[in-house]
Amino acid sequence: MAKYNIYGHVLYSEIEYEKLMYTTERIFINALMNRIPNIDKWTSDIWDTIDHEYMIKTLEEIKRDVIQSDIELMLRYKDMQIDIEKILENTDKLEDIFTLNKLQKFKTIEKKYGNHISNAYKKKLKTINEDYIDEFTYLTEQIKNFQKLEQTISYFNSEGQIVRRVTPSTYLSMLYNVNLTRTGWNQTFKDAEYFEKDLMLLETHPNSCPHCAPMQRQGLFKNRQVEIS
Repeated sequence: MAKYNIYGHVLYSEIEYEKLMYTTERIFINALMNRIPNIDKWTSDIWDTIDHEYMIKTLEEIKRDVIQSDIELMLRYKDMQIDIEKILENTDKLEDIFTLNKLQKFKTIEKKYGNHISNAYKKKLKTINEDYIDEFTYLTEQIKNFQKLEQTISYFNSEGQIVRRVTPSTYLSMLYNVNLTRTGWNQTFKDAEYFEKDLMLLETHPNSCPHCAPMQRQGLFKNRQVEIS
């Protein structure tokens, strides 16, 4: 994980989700202006058909990067010929220590958001059609306050209390961050088992906790801490 930019890929996923949210907002407002009965097809086309191939590909790439970093760490102590593909083939047979968020979880949240926007639209359409509503003022308020409509996911603290609500782009990129980081850790432990060494490398990653932050960019080998440049 020494060379792999986890933060960059998390940021990329967040931006991609924000693009979809922006497109959804434009559809929502334009449809409301033109009194279109519903936007179900549009939201479904956006949120039910997201291609997650880049996430899957990145997880595979990070495995290889971790292996390369672990090889470099091993070569500091032993001159050996090592084949990345051979290591990957063997370590893929080993059990993961940390569980990843399943792809279905991403799809469920995405679909739920699309349905949420569609249902909210129907309520807004009903309101704007009322005789007492000033169209210009109402549409202005919807544009101004659309961000609140996007904050659909509750974020809980350790005591089970809702501390804030976040958007799909924030939450889904957090799940992706977890998957990237855990994939790196899983591969590190698998490499350690493969090499039969206490071999670890903690990469810098977004939102790291106080426990692991001081250890980021450090290598652990045979219980000794080694600076990795």
